[in-house]
Amino acid sequence: MRREDRTEQGDGWFFLFPRVFSKAYKTAPAVIIDIKRKNIILEVKHMPRVFKLSQEKYGELRKELDYLKSVREKEVAQQIKEARSFGDLSENSEYDEAKDEQGKLYARIGEIENILSNCVIISDADKKEDEVCIGSTVELDYGDGDIVTIKLVGSQESDPMNMLISDESPLGHAIFGKRVNDKIVYEAPQGQITCVIKSIKA
Repeated sequence: MRREDRTEQGDGWFFLFPRVFSKAYKTAPAVIIDIKRKNIILEVKHMPRVFKLSQEKYGELRKELDYLKSVREKEVAQQIKEARSFGDLSENSEYDEAKDEQGKLYARIGEIENILSNCVIISDADKKEDEVCIGSTVELDYGDGDIVTIKLVGSQESDPMNMLISDESPLGHAIFGKRVNDKIVYEAPQGQITCVIKSIKA
């Protein structure tokens, strides 16, 4: 029986999409349940990870992809062609290096294409004044007058050294959707950390 046939009215098959993501928040499994037999039959393919991007980051990735496919790919192909002309490939380090570079190139192209195919653009209209969301600048009070200012961003724009915190990080996940004066508790390598949101700016 085909999967699509099982969803016809009256056959007792339903698709359930649990709102429980994997630890890395990358996938949400779809599970088929046979109501008549009261059994979980199988787990089907996972939904793709969704990447949250600013319009600026989307443009940067699109520009990088165009460069890699229109310029860099030709450059690497030429490097491989030249390396082959040196003779025996079994002892040709230039050829090995060029092939390694080609592998890295195609991996990066695939990565960017996956991000752009599964992204959501976060615009200014999506930002909220009274609630932490992507793009919010947040002041956190860790006690004893220790105030830290961070900006919540999507995973592709994360830069902890410059206080750009990914929404998929423990801190980012903990503050998302919270409001001023909310107490935040999250896990860090040194243990559990507590802070309070002092201010939010869109």
